[in-house]
Amino acid sequence: MFPLTKPVERGALTTASFVLSNMGLLHFKPFTSHARAMSHDIVLDLKAALPAQRQRPQPPRGKAVHLPVELIMHILEAGYYSADLQPDDQLLRNCALVCRAWTGPAQKLLFRSVTLRNESAFDSFKLALDAGRQLADSVLRMRVVLDHNQPGHLSEASFAAAVAACPKLYELGLFIYGRGDSIGVGHNDRGAISDSEATVAPAFSGRTVSLLRSGPRVAALQYSSSCAEDEYLFQLLDAWPTVASLEVRGVPPRLPLHASISYSGSLEELHMNFQSKPSTDFMNWLLQNSGRSLRVLDLEREPSNDLLQHLVGRHAGTLESLALPSCGSKEGAAVIGQCGKLREFRVEHSLGTPLVYKMLPGGIQHVALGVDRDTQLEAVLGMVRARDELKVLTLQVWEGGLKHPTMPSLKMECAVRGVELRVTRDVRVFRTLIRGDPVPSVSYPRVKSLSNVQHMRAVSCCL
Repeated sequence: MFPLTKPVERGALTTASFVLSNMGLLHFKPFTSHARAMSHDIVLDLKAALPAQRQRPQPPRGKAVHLPVELIMHILEAGYYSADLQPDDQLLRNCALVCRAWTGPAQKLLFRSVTLRNESAFDSFKLALDAGRQLADSVLRMRVVLDHNQPGHLSEASFAAAVAACPKLYELGLFIYGRGDSIGVGHNDRGAISDSEATVAPAFSGRTVSLLRSGPRVAALQYSSSCAEDEYLFQLLDAWPTVASLEVRGVPPRLPLHASISYSGSLEELHMNFQSKPSTDFMNWLLQNSGRSLRVLDLEREPSNDLLQHLVGRHAGTLESLALPSCGSKEGAAVIGQCGKLREFRVEHSLGTPLVYKMLPGGIQHVALGVDRDTQLEAVLGMVRARDELKVLTLQVWEGGLKHPTMPSLKMECAVRGVELRVTRDVRVFRTLIRGDPVPSVSYPRVKSLSNVQHMRAVSCCL
């Protein structure tokens, strides 16, 4: 470099450095103030400017496409049942908020099954029905709780009004707890009663019974009560001789002195889960006219041999489905062997005599049983090999059941013969799988399906 000897040259360089520093191009002090020069890395990225892009015109938005109501119903019905085979109410509520076109169909599905537990629920239900008559026609199933021990409980009058408001009601579940205010037969509607008669157990008032008679013709009834003396069940069956499927729980009812000779209807299904053995008088009264019609018998409590003989032996010629907690005696197996038309046999417990599987008829289609490490599965394996009509085998696995030494052979035999093998470790799922809708069926196991719901609607219009 050439030395700057003149003051003018040194001053010019200092001025240029100051200007460049302020412009941001260089950041250094005049050379005269540094002992040595400082190096700077400067990278310049020069790109050609791109021409401004023209915004494309947005196409005009088309009108919203409205799906036909039939297609919306098909979509909603596809998701109607949840994984546990119960109506998915939460999904239906969400679908009702999608848009106005979805609100009506979703509400119709929501109102297929209704539960009323108190007066507040009834008030909301009544307001909904007043807003649209179609919702009342949608109700096929109703579950009612009359708990006289709870404040704000559903009243007898509200219960009757709710039932009468649903002309296509097919199935009713009534669960009664405590003693109501209606003490005495007919609530004094049958005239004056003596002091001795004033202690008669609770019963619906004459006005309630009249309203129930004028309402829908119920085909399936579920009833539970904690009082053996009440007459509710007998009044309901007297009002609805159309009941073909009956499920009774709780305390066994006592036959009233003024009861009719027998239930005038004929039952096709009977499910019982009593806390104690029902009386023979009650069973005779209930099944007097069902000798040729009873197809399904479900006993959730272990029956005595005489009760089993009385029920099964009496209807052995018509029974198609029989469910017991277990079958551990040879006498019980012999009774079951009398059922030549049996197509479904179910036991929930794992212990039982293997003889019963040898006694099952050749037309058996579905067998369900509990399995643990001690279950004699060899008899079940032999049944699978010998019954050509068997379609489904349902297993409730208890402790050690999956490690049963015969389980691999049973699975292989079912696969070879085309028998559907259903295995669950949840007893609630097991009970759901083996209990279908209360409608007539040509094959077993029965299922819960939308086609059954359509059958309920069709039948309710004809009753």
